Parts: sequence; C-alpha cells; structure tokens
Amino acid sequence: MKKILVLSDLHIPSRLNKFPLDAIKPYIDKIDIIFGLGDYDSQIGLNNLYGFDREVYAVSGNMDDSLIKSQLPSRLKITIDGINIGLIHGWGGPWGIREKISGQFDNVELICYGHTHLSYLKKENDVFYFNPGSICGPPQSFGILTIDNKKIKANIVEF
Repeated sequence: MKKILVLSDLHIPSRLNKFPLDAIKPYIDKIDIIFGLGDYDSQIGLNNLYGFDREVYAVSGNMDDSLIKSQLPSRLKITIDGINIGLIHGWGGPWGIREKISGQFDNVELICYGHTHLSYLKKENDVFYFNPGSICGPPQSFGILTIDNKKIKANIVEF
C-alpha cells in the first residue's frame, strides 16, 4: 500500500506568504510519496515539497517561473504499485480541462491535475481524475491518495 500527498497551486509568494505546514503535519507520518502538480510560483514554493524527506514527483504549472519550468516537466507518467498515473497541471479555462489533459496520456488509470483550484474526484471513461484543489485557496485544500492492491482511494482535505 502507498499513501500519497497531492499538492497543487501553492502560489508562494504571489497568493500565499508561507506554506501551511500545520495543516499537513498531521498526515505526513503516514505519507510515502508526494505529488506536486504545479504553480508553486517560485523556488521557495517548490522547495516545500522536498522538506518532508519523501519521494517527490513534480510537474510545472503555467504560473511557475522560468527556473522551475526548466527543472520540471510539464507532464509526467509514472507507475506506482501497478497503477499507471499521469501528472499534469493543466491550462486554459476550467471548461473541458479533463478532455484536454486526458489527450496528454496513453494507458493510464489515474490522472492527477491542478490549475482550476477546484477539487475533483471522479472516474470517467475508465480513468480516475483527481484534482486536490489548491493550497492557496479558498478553500485551501490538498489530497491524500491511497493505492492498495491496484485500487485507488482519494480524499480531499480542506483546512
């Protein structure tokens, strides 16, 4: 079993002055992996993902500075415990975003995305879509994914 902390849209420092460590701290001891889904804004925002001593998979977002965009891919496909997962931020208006991002991946069971600042979890056309919402809010939120025996469970944590 793997537990994954899913973060998106930190926007530090443009919308949030500091990382909300107190909200995440109660969950971190149970977390194996961290997914970062973009729009950290700055290296300071991105560095928060690496402060937990966990494996990190991260993609860049449309509002990230050029340094972050040079360090991180815009999309990433990984496999965790037999589940093929696509990580992407997203772009454009929120209407039709799942159709746009699904075209970026072949053969995935789960797509994690951000950009809209709205949490979302639903299975459509045999693909589970998961958006943890945004750290910068409102409402402020992040996601917890559990992958166990090729089953996916997702929760949104609002704070």
